[in-house]
Amino acid sequence: GQGTRACPAFDTVNNKVVMFKDSWHVSFPNILPEGETYKLLKDANIRNIATCIACHDVPSLPQQRTQTFRFANASWACTHQALTPHIHYCLVLNLVGKPLLHFASSRQVVEAVHDALIG
Repeated sequence: GQGTRACPAFDTVNNKVVMFKDSWHVSFPNILPEGETYKLLKDANIRNIATCIACHDVPSLPQQRTQTFRFANASWACTHQALTPHIHYCLVLNLVGKPLLHFASSRQVVEAVHDALIG
């Protein structure tokens, strides 16, 4: 989504490169954060899924939760679309992908997509 950033990071405990993802997830009780989805997929033995090493909401400071939705019904608000609350979230995965430009051939890209979709 918008505001999502991902980059390689170094895990000093395990001495390896991991993927760090910084994002804002929808803050509704019936919508699972991304880390929980990775756990469900792993528990169901779904193949070709990265392992979520760590995930959490950023500590509950007011600046780490969107506030705009609270004012959606204010008399001065322009409400032409629904406003959804979000919370700042961090996720660490054990795998770092590579840019599409770094594949040696279109066959490698097709095989990667096949593995991701079908396993």
